[in-house]
Amino acid sequence: MVSIVDKRRMAVERIEYSRELIEGFRRKGVVLPSSLRLLKDAERELSGKNYDKALVISKNAQSDAKKRYREFLRSQDLLKKIDAIKRTAPPEVVESIERALKESKGYLTSGQYGKFNRVAENLIQELRSD
Repeated sequence: MVSIVDKRRMAVERIEYSRELIEGFRRKGVVLPSSLRLLKDAERELSGKNYDKALVISKNAQSDAKKRYREFLRSQDLLKKIDAIKRTAPPEVVESIERALKESKGYLTSGQYGKFNRVAENLIQELRSD
């Protein structure tokens, strides 16, 4: 059986680790509003002495931050591909790409990433065949 003191200590450690993780990702330029919201919820539960709930919520904040960071990295990789395409593509293609990027604000979710990646791969194939 885990004592209340141990539960509290584990929750505090997890929240501190989550905060450090989120701050590290934010310094790299990742936007993490949902992770920060979860972290605040965990802190609220901790102050309300709901240690088990605080532990679970802080773990969710960690998972969310890691997921958002992976999406950020994939977006950055795709943006590099798109920049390469823009250097060789006709002006109407470049215009279309820029419009789509403006709509996504440069940050792509998993579904948007897949769509953009397929479009980018198709454009690369077309440009190579010309």
